[in-house]
Amino acid sequence: TGSNCTASSCETEADCCEADLCVATDGCGGRKVCRNAFFKENFDSYVAGKFPNEGPWTLKYAGSSKSYQMVTSERYVSAENSMHLLGSKKYNNSAIMTAVLPEVPNVINVEMKMNTQGDNVYFALCTFNGSGQWGNYDMKVEFADGKIRYQIPEWSAYEIAPSYEPNEWYKIRL
Repeated sequence: TGSNCTASSCETEADCCEADLCVATDGCGGRKVCRNAFFKENFDSYVAGKFPNEGPWTLKYAGSSKSYQMVTSERYVSAENSMHLLGSKKYNNSAIMTAVLPEVPNVINVEMKMNTQGDNVYFALCTFNGSGQWGNYDMKVEFADGKIRYQIPEWSAYEIAPSYEPNEWYKIRL
């Protein structure tokens, strides 16, 4: 447990209770508060070399092949595992995995640590609202064309970073 379990303000996650995150109350990194994280995943509880079929995960599109979509112990940020997805640009075949939230709160904070294995790739973190045949994204961060961009529907994409380094981990928070 953190040192700040009875207070709501924080500087880092160490100031919050164990199940909470320290998040900014605005998009500019202003005042931070502890918020309950009702869904966390680091893939360390899954077997490397397999897709995490148990739990909330579903492989929606298999990308290059289902055999490439797996938990891996070769590259990771936390204790031992990460999730590896491989799409195919040649066949315009995305690798997409989804998890359905157990509840839909008014405010959603999403945080993920991501990296790519090349600089000419398209990689996105999205939230989908499930409407329509394919679902529609509510927000998206993409690693594409050597840049990191943020976009919400009907808005232009905003450049977050003019470049990124392949094989480097980036912490993305929406």
